[in-house]
Amino acid sequence: MDWVVVDIGTGPCAILSVFAALAGAKKVYAIEANPAMAQLAREAVALVEHPDSGAIAPGTIEVLQGFSTEITLPERADLLVAEIVGSVASEEGMHGTIRDARRRHMKRPNDPLSFIPARCQTVAVPASYAEHHKKACAWTASGPPVRLACSNPWLRPLSTPQLWEDFAFFEEEEPAATGAGGVRTLSSPLRFDVPAATIAANRELFCEQLESLEKVPAIRAAELAGEMASSISGLACWPRLVLDATAEGELPIIIESRGRGGEPSTSHWQTVLPLLCTKPVTVEAGDVILVIPTVTLAEEVETPPRYEIRAELLSLSEGRES
Repeated sequence: MDWVVVDIGTGPCAILSVFAALAGAKKVYAIEANPAMAQLAREAVALVEHPDSGAIAPGTIEVLQGFSTEITLPERADLLVAEIVGSVASEEGMHGTIRDARRRHMKRPNDPLSFIPARCQTVAVPASYAEHHKKACAWTASGPPVRLACSNPWLRPLSTPQLWEDFAFFEEEEPAATGAGGVRTLSSPLRFDVPAATIAANRELFCEQLESLEKVPAIRAAELAGEMASSISGLACWPRLVLDATAEGELPIIIESRGRGGEPSTSHWQTVLPLLCTKPVTVEAGDVILVIPTVTLAEEVETPPRYEIRAELLSLSEGRES
């Protein structure tokens, strides 16, 4: 493979750069903004390029320290690989980084085969979070969002997860979608129906978790599980990577950080839970949760995105809190 590869956010081990070189890339530019991580990446590359290893020809991988938006490569790349995805996909400056890379670093910026991953998404769903029921905790809906492991069994989805963010690295943005200074605001109203089956399944799972604590009597565990399963705490968010853009009829390679239904799963990403209320709000089967999540993105990588979430509970029962 006579390709030039650019690896943005290579990290301390330059893993994706090493994989690209082992796959036959002619040249790999490994970019890392953190000086300490860049130095560790150079040391890792030196090990695999050492003559005794024979794995990779010396000089194949070149580690460059700095933001990719401030670096000019000596040549354009055939392939971009990157793991700059936050637990909310856009939170690590992915939007501005990829937008700049398409303009300045890529030979074929509109070709889906020029990027791994091809798409990055944020999945969201209203969720019940058992820890929110602890009266000793000073919860606030205006504070920073709760972050927890994707494997945490105490968070359960109330509906079918939907996409909040969906960035295709190979697609050029419509000029009308981007305002002055490269600022882009995305808002996608989402409607979530709360099924009776989901509440029942969550109640059973919460009850099993509580009973496993041994200190909670079975009767009390059932009561608490019912309260937890029939409540909403916030909008759970996590990332999904679509590694390739496939032809019609083919299945893409997808990396999930939670299960497809939002169930707990092992991942190095976290689940982000912006609280929608200071204390859990009761929900019932048949209720509808309307959510308008908005993200404002800047072209500058060092300008953090701004997130805003508004939600409304449409209840079948009159007089219920919303």
